Amino acid sequence: PQDILAKSRLMILSYPHNPTTAIATLDFFQGAVAFCQAHDLALIHDFPYNDIYFAGETAPPSVLQADPEKTCSIEFFTFSKSFNMGGFRTAFAVGNAQLIAALRQIKAVVDFNQYQGILNGAIAALQRDQATIAENVRVYQARRDALVEALNDHGWSVPKPGATLYVWAKLPKAWSGTSLEFCTQLVAQTGIALSPGSGFGKTGEGYVRFALVQEPAVLREAVRRIQTFLSPQP
Repeated sequence: PQDILAKSRLMILSYPHNPTTAIATLDFFQGAVAFCQAHDLALIHDFPYNDIYFAGETAPPSVLQADPEKTCSIEFFTFSKSFNMGGFRTAFAVGNAQLIAALRQIKAVVDFNQYQGILNGAIAALQRDQATIAENVRVYQARRDALVEALNDHGWSVPKPGATLYVWAKLPKAWSGTSLEFCTQLVAQTGIALSPGSGFGKTGEGYVRFALVQEPAVLREAVRRIQTFLSPQP
């Protein structure tokens, strides 16, 4: 909207997307870059799932493919997903020189550097054979397939996501409450913890997010318990 645009200084995007698992096209990013150039906006792209895409999908595009001269864009990468370094809080950014300088200035005020051991680990992760990433993706794909197939076998309608560590699922018609009520009651009665769609914004209502953080057998058991929760025996 024009009143929002007049006050805006930056646009934030993130694809492949959490929680919806959507993958943006290069055309989409080219349109976003053109829009930001036309309105003097910085384009911030968070790209944590750049490596986590599954068989049959092409590599998710970088926003820097749409802005190779880095006129207005900066892209953020993290080691937590591709290299299993969650909690190490290590990342890097590539992009427009002015935005990098501004980021350096802000970070010098709000936080401090990681200790050298973690940084050395990150360097080693980048320099070593990247076969570990392919194995991680294979594990996540097996989990995705097991979960989606189990959900669909039990009456949910869930497409297989092409990327990320998540499955974004519309709540079945058997449930008449909110996504928060579903998740609260589910964890209390079954021990299964999901993220309510409303936690990601008002348009997420009616959905839940599964995380692929357990082995296939555990995910299938989780679906079985969910169905028992939805259809209790008299």
